[in-house]
Amino acid sequence: MVVLSPQAPAAVYTLSPSDDGWVAPNGAVGTDSYLLVGANGWDGVVKFPLSSVQGTVTQAILTVNPWALPLFGNPIDVYGNGTPSGLLVQSDFGAGNYIGTWTLPNLGFGQDALFDVTSFLSTLNAPFAAFNLRCVGGPDVFCSLEYNYGHPSQLIITTVVPE
Repeated sequence: MVVLSPQAPAAVYTLSPSDDGWVAPNGAVGTDSYLLVGANGWDGVVKFPLSSVQGTVTQAILTVNPWALPLFGNPIDVYGNGTPSGLLVQSDFGAGNYIGTWTLPNLGFGQDALFDVTSFLSTLNAPFAAFNLRCVGGPDVFCSLEYNYGHPSQLIITTVVPE
């Protein structure tokens, strides 16, 4: 547990993806539509640039919001990995280490679901953070850079900046 003094400066970063979409088992990559999870075994993949983040990560939250309802693939398994590229590629399919299972609430359009990725992000040393979303059911269709009801997925990071 980190104990912060009242004088420790903190910063909050709300990051938008550098790329998002889906990657299929056959290597097909789709980045011109939705963040699509579970259709035909596809991974929904979203990547975030970390170059602007300064300090020690004390909290990190991944958000998604639905493009289409109802959601069929609940719950969703979340995998994370560091990557040198901010673009989706064939090798993103099946990538990442298991972070946890995300049980989505009953969402409406424009509502965000939040998933804590602090433990993953606090030890990551890479230019981009990638999150693979997988489910047995589906498809689940979430807002993306190309199609969204207000904003695509976001990564909200709180840091403490050393004095």
